[in-house]
Amino acid sequence: MTEPLSSQAFEMKPGAPANSQANSQAHTVARAQTGEAAKNAQKGDDRQPANGTVVAHKSGPNRQARNQGRAPRTGRKTNASGVFAALDLGTNNCRLLVARRVPGGHRLGEVPAARTVKGSRPRPPFRILESYSRIVRLGEGLALTGALGEEAISRTLASLKACSSIIANHRVDKVRCIATEACRAASNCDDFLERVRRDTGLTLELISGEEEAQLGFMGCAPLMNPRRPYALVFDIGGGSTEISWLQIKGGHRPRALDSLSLPMGVVTLAERYAARAQQTGNSGALSVKGQTLSDADYHAIRQEMAAALADFERRNRIATHQRQAKVQLIGTSGTVTTLSALVQGLERYDRSRVDGSYLTINAIERVCQRLLAMDHHERANLQSIGTHRADLVLPGCAILQGILDIFPLQRLRVADRGLREGMLYELMAQPRDAGPLRGKTRRHGEEGLTKPGSKPGGKPSNKPGGKSGGRSKHQRKRTQHAMANAKGDGRNAKAPGGHQQAHKNHGGSSDPAGS
Repeated sequence: MTEPLSSQAFEMKPGAPANSQANSQAHTVARAQTGEAAKNAQKGDDRQPANGTVVAHKSGPNRQARNQGRAPRTGRKTNASGVFAALDLGTNNCRLLVARRVPGGHRLGEVPAARTVKGSRPRPPFRILESYSRIVRLGEGLALTGALGEEAISRTLASLKACSSIIANHRVDKVRCIATEACRAASNCDDFLERVRRDTGLTLELISGEEEAQLGFMGCAPLMNPRRPYALVFDIGGGSTEISWLQIKGGHRPRALDSLSLPMGVVTLAERYAARAQQTGNSGALSVKGQTLSDADYHAIRQEMAAALADFERRNRIATHQRQAKVQLIGTSGTVTTLSALVQGLERYDRSRVDGSYLTINAIERVCQRLLAMDHHERANLQSIGTHRADLVLPGCAILQGILDIFPLQRLRVADRGLREGMLYELMAQPRDAGPLRGKTRRHGEEGLTKPGSKPGGKPSNKPGGKSGGRSKHQRKRTQHAMANAKGDGRNAKAPGGHQQAHKNHGGSSDPAGS
């Protein structure tokens, strides 16, 4: 939805005299050159100025004076700074975020504390350096053939090559690339992942629906209200819809109580009902080539979604918490962001006005009925939809209304964020020398980016100290130190449980959720 952002990092050169007039003048001139970017850096705003300049971090006479003569810090290196990239390859979109960690923002993946809710939003923990989003329709034809088509693969590879270039240009310290429902469902998934690695140098991780839901709600955590102890977070994707039931506490990460991944996405439903219409000869049904969706099929999708959620609602007794006004509803998808832009009457999509906005259930009903009454060309002429999404917005609306039929909350908070932000939180929370995050399915390689055409780096290992992660050099030293202490105390470090216990206490897990 947004155009890619290019940026050049600005950084004051260290080493000048602390209180010299020349250094002070240089600092003043530099701030004048950065203009709006410097103001945004002080405010913690992640919006970019018109010239694309970004202030990476501040420096000046006072800071240099304080740092003179100070001994460098030692100990474990963490990802307190650096450049990170997160790539999400979905059924419909290929999206990339490149960001730099900034100090002073809210803690990674945590719900804001209650005292920060009233007034301004919490400061983001990172600054976006570049954003990329393209509709690739990787899942086109998947519902009918069970495999990824060659045209869809070619479109996707072109976008992934562009992403690989962006990652290389920013000299990213750590990157994570994931693939979701289209690859989970495709019979030729392994061949596709290998082709991506060979042609682009990117290593895609095939994640489960459960992990997809977890990353999504982690990315939305800054928008959650700690005054309501529960949250329903949903993500309507191209190939699936994820729903999470969470317990909320200010200053903590959301705790997942239950999650559900349904193979019902806007692309898969569009193709399913288009094929059904061709078999029955119904010219008014949805087609990926531009026809519209009949009222009967729209309501069939709505009822199918509601029926799929009924057991999820019963086992979590969500209706009881709703009646006590303890539940908040957050939606992250192209469907809800599009509806927010339409309700606000935006001529062009503006993320700063959409992300964090609210939609009432009555407003959603009105705009969905308005879209249903339009034909394909009328929807395509709307700036917030366009030709590429004109045939997908109606299935998305039907899914959304099916969700609201089971969870009739009066207000929905809109999130133009999710998986990529969740991945960035995890990457930034890791120790710099940690291996891959636990629980990933890595096909080849280790860091997510290899040289195009190179051979895989061997099979990943889950053993401590293995090639794909485990304990770092610093962690191994601490383990050896603990074993040496055990020997000094007359204990046998090789006794059953001795070495394992030392590893458990000092090696730890590389899972950021535990850090």
